[in-house]
Amino acid sequence: MQACILLSWYFYQEGRWVEVWIFAAFQTRVAVPLRLNYPGTFSTHGNNSPGAYLPPPKDLRDLESRRRTWWMTILFDRIASVGGWIHAIDERDLGTELPLRIQDFESEAAIPSNPQDISTPDLFTRHSPQYTDSFLLLIKAVMLFGRVTDFNVRGNLRAPTAPSKNQNPYFLEGFEKLDKLISSDFLQSLPQIFKNNTGLGVTDAPEGTRLDTDLYMVHIIPHAATITLHNPYIDFTNPQSVSTKRCVDAARRILSAYYALSATSLDISRLHPFVTVSCLAGSRVAA
Repeated sequence: MQACILLSWYFYQEGRWVEVWIFAAFQTRVAVPLRLNYPGTFSTHGNNSPGAYLPPPKDLRDLESRRRTWWMTILFDRIASVGGWIHAIDERDLGTELPLRIQDFESEAAIPSNPQDISTPDLFTRHSPQYTDSFLLLIKAVMLFGRVTDFNVRGNLRAPTAPSKNQNPYFLEGFEKLDKLISSDFLQSLPQIFKNNTGLGVTDAPEGTRLDTDLYMVHIIPHAATITLHNPYIDFTNPQSVSTKRCVDAARRILSAYYALSATSLDISRLHPFVTVSCLAGSRVAA
C-alpha cells in the first residue's frame, strides 16, 4: 500500500492523469478489505467474508502507520476527483480516526488516539493543540474540497438543467452552510500558531527562508474550493452577484499567496502538486 501511494504521487507530480485516476481507485479497493477504514484500523466484523484482513496492530507505530496509510489514500482520492468526478469511497464509509501529530508518531509516544474522525460535528472548526499540526490541517482542508466535489456532482446528477448564473445558489439545500465553512469558518478557526507571518507557512530563519508546504496549501485550498463551488453562478454583469464577489476575493487571495512565495528564493517545484489545481482555479476567475 505504501509503495503504491508513493508511486501514485509520482504520477500526479508528472501529470500522468490516467495513472492518477486508476491508482486512486486501486488504493481504496486494496485498503478497504484490509479494514483500514475502521476505527483502530482493525475489525473483527465480517471475518467470514472473503478478504485478506490484517491482524490487530502489534504496537503504536503499526497502528499509526495504518492510519496514515489510510488517510494518504483518502487524500489522493479526493485530489484526483477535483475535476468533478465521484470519489472512490463515500465519507460515510470512513470510520478511521485522524492520525496523531507527526512529532508524536516519530517519537512513538503513548498518546491516546485522535478523538476526531470525519463524522465529528466540529471537525473543521475545532483544532485541539494536542492533535493538530500542518498535515492534520491539510487533511481537513482537502476533505473540505471533497465536500464541494460531492455537492457539485450530486447536485448535477439528476438536475434537469445545468447550473446557471441566473439562479441563486443559496436556495440550494446545503449550499449556504458549505459556503460559510470553506469561505470563512475553517480558516478563521485555525490556531494562532498556524497563522504566523502571512499565514502561509513562509518563515524567515537565519539559515534561509523556509516553507511549510502543508500549511501553505491549507491556506490556499479553501479559496480554490470556494471558486469551485461558486464558479457555475458567476455573473460579471451583475455587481450584486455574491458568487462573483466570492470568486474574485478567493482568486485574489490565491494570487497573494503566490506573490508571497515568489518574493523568496524558494524552489516552487517543491510545492505540493495540488497547488497547480488551486492556481488554475484562481486564474480562471482573474482571466
